[in-house]
Amino acid sequence: MVSLMKNALKPYDDLLGEAYGGDPAWQPEVREGISFGRFSTRLAEVKDSVAQVREWLEGGIDARKIAIVAPDIEEYWPALELYFRQEGIPASKPSTARLGSYLELARWMSTLRTAVSKVSSGDLEVFLFAGQAEARLSFDEFRVLFSNVYDVNDLSRARHLFEAAETTEAETAPDSARPLSVAEFLAWALKYWHSGSDTARLVSLLQVIGQEVPPALELTAAQWLGYVEGLVARRELTLRAPDETGVWCVSLSSADWLPATHAIFVNLCESALRSVENSPVSSSEGQKIFADTGYAVGTTDRQEHEFEFLWFLNREWTELRLNFAATDFQGRVLTPSRLWMWAGFTSGQLKLRPESPRFTRWDEIQKQPVDAIAGAHGFSGVRVEGLKLALARDVDASVSGWKPSREERVSASSLRKYWSCPFIFAAERRFRLSDDPVLDLDLDRRTRGNLLHAIAETLSAEPPRWDWSDGELAEIVETARARQKILLGDERLWPAVRAQHIRLARCFS
Repeated sequence: MVSLMKNALKPYDDLLGEAYGGDPAWQPEVREGISFGRFSTRLAEVKDSVAQVREWLEGGIDARKIAIVAPDIEEYWPALELYFRQEGIPASKPSTARLGSYLELARWMSTLRTAVSKVSSGDLEVFLFAGQAEARLSFDEFRVLFSNVYDVNDLSRARHLFEAAETTEAETAPDSARPLSVAEFLAWALKYWHSGSDTARLVSLLQVIGQEVPPALELTAAQWLGYVEGLVARRELTLRAPDETGVWCVSLSSADWLPATHAIFVNLCESALRSVENSPVSSSEGQKIFADTGYAVGTTDRQEHEFEFLWFLNREWTELRLNFAATDFQGRVLTPSRLWMWAGFTSGQLKLRPESPRFTRWDEIQKQPVDAIAGAHGFSGVRVEGLKLALARDVDASVSGWKPSREERVSASSLRKYWSCPFIFAAERRFRLSDDPVLDLDLDRRTRGNLLHAIAETLSAEPPRWDWSDGELAEIVETARARQKILLGDERLWPAVRAQHIRLARCFS
């Protein structure tokens, strides 16, 4: 072992005499032709990038010499694709969609997970609402009943919803411990496929399964389901093939080989170039392992993208634009990368304030009259009228016919709610919206208070009594629960809850 260790550390022999400390004066070179952009949102960053690409194309630059690069281009591609389509700019990136993003497959997988007793609130939501012309219950009722779901027994909270559903029409799930061949599993699983759904994407999935799985292989139903879930999550369908003569749209890890001379780098924020991961090995332990063995344990501070960006920055570029957006597509605040700030500071171009993006073709289209836009896109008359109506409502609300009622009963509690939040007050009083507590393994405070109030109301009725028996108190608790229509997350907990309220009723009486 010692001899092997010596051989493993042989490349470090030259460090025994004097440790290499690096060149403290070294810094990456910022070449000419680099410009910087700072924007308030990623959408503004996309618009300016597309406008810059169009300017280069109009200047005679070949599309194959232009690239848009990001640490992860998939975050930007949905917006970029739409703007490229409006501009008529070809792109070398294909448009794809994962199988799991299609409604019929998502519904099928949700039903299968429920069938093998892997019940979750999200799967039930897809099963009950996706693709339904008429919902079987309101979403508020669903939220109350199934926000907290722990096992298949919780479906009994609304058993009538599942009596005529696909989960009971098909055969029950096979024994969880019995191995099945792929043919047996698919014969069972396909019984849960919605009869009115398109089968084209299902056929493509079955073709992959037929190519990958040996016929003799046997697994349990849960294992087969996990395999199919992985396929649905990974498998992609090509919606539009890439244009081989178009603009490059790639992630940073794929940018080293690009034959581009003009590039735009987007999403230069700290979180995109530098990530921190949790590690079971602390930094001090990692340093000790390195000192004892010479092997560097991976640090929790990941800087691979920073290294790749420095490599990218030092290429020969005719023009290079480095952009940063202060917020992402969800509105979260972002911090500029230290390398972006360093490059801007050393070149004297550091952007301190956000700038307005340049106009794109989409902006020009939106400035046109509605009839001109409708004629260019071939909108139907009904769609044009709906668009005009929506625009009028957005501009001056002249279409709205709602008027506040002059007669409104106001109590002290209503005034307190209005003072706390006028929006919630309007939602409850004017729009009749509710925020009922969800079912769980314990009664929430509001439900418990309603139950206690109903019990106390019965016990304090005239004529007063002070000789209630335990049986009578139990009947009062049951009656109060029925009158208040109180549900429990698990009915097996009701005896304990009832006994607790009987004791409280005994103290009250």
